Amino acid sequence: MAQANIRRVSRALCDLNSGDLSASPLAAILIEALRIRVTGELHIEANGGISRVYFRNGQPCGAEIFFRFKPLGQFLLEQGWIDIRALERSLVAVADGRKQGEALVALGFLTEEQLRTGLALHHLSHLRSLARLTEGTYTFTHREDLPSWTDEIRISAHRAILDALAMPTGAPVARRILRAGMKHPRLRLRPGWERYAGYFQFDEAEGLFVAKLSEPRPLAEILALSGLDLPQVYALSAALYLMGVLAPVEEGDPLSRTPVPEVTPGPATPTPRSLSSESTTTVAPDAKTPKLSREPGSFTPGSTGASGSEGGGTLGEPSVASPDEPTPTRPRTAGEATPVGERRLRMMRRAFQAIGGSPFARGPMQDSPRLKLPPGEPALFEKWVKETLELLPRLSPHGKLGLLEDATPEEVRRAYLLAAKRLHPDSIPPELDHLRADLRKIFAALSEAYETLRTGQRHLADERRWEKLRAEGLAALAECQWAEAHRAFEAALQIRDTPELRAHSLWAAYNDPDNREPQRQRRELEALYHAFPDCDAVCYYTGALARLDGDADLAERRFRAALASNPHHREARQELRLLEIRRMTMGPARK
Repeated sequence: MAQANIRRVSRALCDLNSGDLSASPLAAILIEALRIRVTGELHIEANGGISRVYFRNGQPCGAEIFFRFKPLGQFLLEQGWIDIRALERSLVAVADGRKQGEALVALGFLTEEQLRTGLALHHLSHLRSLARLTEGTYTFTHREDLPSWTDEIRISAHRAILDALAMPTGAPVARRILRAGMKHPRLRLRPGWERYAGYFQFDEAEGLFVAKLSEPRPLAEILALSGLDLPQVYALSAALYLMGVLAPVEEGDPLSRTPVPEVTPGPATPTPRSLSSESTTTVAPDAKTPKLSREPGSFTPGSTGASGSEGGGTLGEPSVASPDEPTPTRPRTAGEATPVGERRLRMMRRAFQAIGGSPFARGPMQDSPRLKLPPGEPALFEKWVKETLELLPRLSPHGKLGLLEDATPEEVRRAYLLAAKRLHPDSIPPELDHLRADLRKIFAALSEAYETLRTGQRHLADERRWEKLRAEGLAALAECQWAEAHRAFEAALQIRDTPELRAHSLWAAYNDPDNREPQRQRRELEALYHAFPDCDAVCYYTGALARLDGDADLAERRFRAALASNPHHREARQELRLLEIRRMTMGPARK
């Protein structure tokens, strides 16, 4: 079932032979290349030059970009894999005619395995640069004689597709894929999903998000989960659904969490996201750097493939081991009870062990300084006041209240109330009256920290709820559930008002069959256009109303205004094509 959906969605995404990047972004091209397992060269003409991407059996195996190019040495230096001394010595070897990567290995700065991993990440960054392109043309040439240097590079097609879908240009592709999944009541990770997790090279935040998907959920609820930015949530959900890892829950399936087998943990596979967030400590020339457990896309091109049987297998998964075979679980004694929270924590640990790393096994971290409550003895109290006045400027708002950075709102409130009881200037005895002015400064700093944290936490909660309501409204709008969409957008507008949300809300109310005053929404949309003529949603909806009224000229102007504000507005582009077709076949529309 998942394979049929993938084929149908992928086939409609782009024409691989040639096309325009404004209509077929790189995300669609990568999906189509993996679907039909092509080998050849993608020729992209954009930004005044020519870039190339090479594919072997559907897997990207190298990229040459005309813009934003960084040499391998500079890339590794920015990621903290080598230091400036290693870069300088490798450049001397390059001047003598050697490859920079081979020179770094010969000089002892990298191992062979690290070089292969670094090359894959380097070319993956080239693909991300190409995925940002909004204009340009492309052509694909089938060829078997690829450059010899591509034999050394293995890029994970799954990770490349995920990164491309997370770009602004890939967002329409992700939404189109997710639209196909809206018809399923619930989705969850398929049994044995952890066998394919390594192909996506999840970082820690993505892995935590994926672990939540082992429980059956509606797609709208999945898109509203916290932990990642909204574009990354859409991209990750679309990639998992496209590859068949996120599968519909069939009737009769038990609505329980997918069991994850016990495996031996190994070192995490480095990804560009995790590398950029790690420390940039340089590697000494004689230091022994840890070997990596696997490289991106380390499987051979022939080891992956769609199943030959109808409806079996998924796009890009290994052909060995049936995904429907039962997975082993930890044996339990009879009558053993497992609390829900403990069970979830254990299953997330196992999921991360299967992926190849664990966020629960972190190294020792140096705690940031925190304020401690004063002692009761007057002499020690006076010493504490002097030390606190010197320490306060260096403390964060959490540190001023003696809290860790991940403290909950309730912990913040309790800490402030306790500090107010102990440190209020009016609560000190008369013998410490000379410290009253200093205590006022300390108490004012604590009050300011509490207000900052309370406001920030309230704002963060509001933003999360706003994102959730917006996602629910857009999902309902895509399903033509006008009343539900209107309610979600109106609730989001109570938190933060934007012209885009207001336009969505008015459009949903206008199309609601129970609406008795559609003309009111028409007038409000037109007034909204005059107030915000650069909002693509407002321009598109007013253009659609003009088309319904038969005013093709006004509709065309509004659709073009929507494209000027958002060049990736697919619906506006389609409306313009329909207007052009109508002119060619039926002549100008009557007003």
